[in-house]
Amino acid sequence: MSRKTDLRRQHGAERPAAAPRPVSRLGASRFVALRFVALRFLVLPLLGWLLLSGGVQGAAAAEPVAYTLVPEQSQVVAVLRREGALSVLAHDHVLVARHLDATLQVALTDLERSTAELSLKVADLMVDASADRRAAGLADSLEDDSRAEIRDTMLSDAGLDAARFPEIRMRLLRARGAPSEADLTVVLRIHGVEKEYSVFATVLPLGERIRIRGTFELLQSDHGIRPYTALLGAIAVEDRVTVTFDLVAERSR
Repeated sequence: MSRKTDLRRQHGAERPAAAPRPVSRLGASRFVALRFVALRFLVLPLLGWLLLSGGVQGAAAAEPVAYTLVPEQSQVVAVLRREGALSVLAHDHVLVARHLDATLQVALTDLERSTAELSLKVADLMVDASADRRAAGLADSLEDDSRAEIRDTMLSDAGLDAARFPEIRMRLLRARGAPSEADLTVVLRIHGVEKEYSVFATVLPLGERIRIRGTFELLQSDHGIRPYTALLGAIAVEDRVTVTFDLVAERSR
């Protein structure tokens, strides 16, 4: 062993290991700059694109979609009840409209953006057809002559006055709530008189189709129609009418 080695051992052993070199200020600045560039030009644009994409998809889903009515699966039904001391001698009645014209724009995810208009010809109303009476829960049936006479009376100037007011129209004014529990406000025009009604309805999606069902009550007198009476009121028809609609529509092509 050399003399120099002996002297190092006597005065403090081996030379200590070198300390790690500190990162220069220039290197740290470059690192921070690279992180800023990555955040600004890569991460932020990507996040923005994702947010924008989601927003566009959400807006598209809320856009109203045009639907066309399926006439053979759609109808409006009105039921009129008898009253009076001799009502046992009379009948309840049912009117059904199947020839309907409708314009539907429905946004299932945001019903408030939906619009709808529906119209029917008064002359096309079916009155007291046997199948319709059974479907409405009216057990008795009417002879053809009686049915024709009742229809003539209902459509005459003493009733709906089809000659002067050939159409019944309904327009959606507002829609709120979810499709399964929708609160609709509609404007109904009958006999030349318009009135607003609140309607509880359901809007059921069926693939490319939707089914809209609802019910409400109206008073004939609110539309300027005097309910039928005979024998000084001993036989009469109630002022109140129950209206239901069941509409099936498919996405327009």
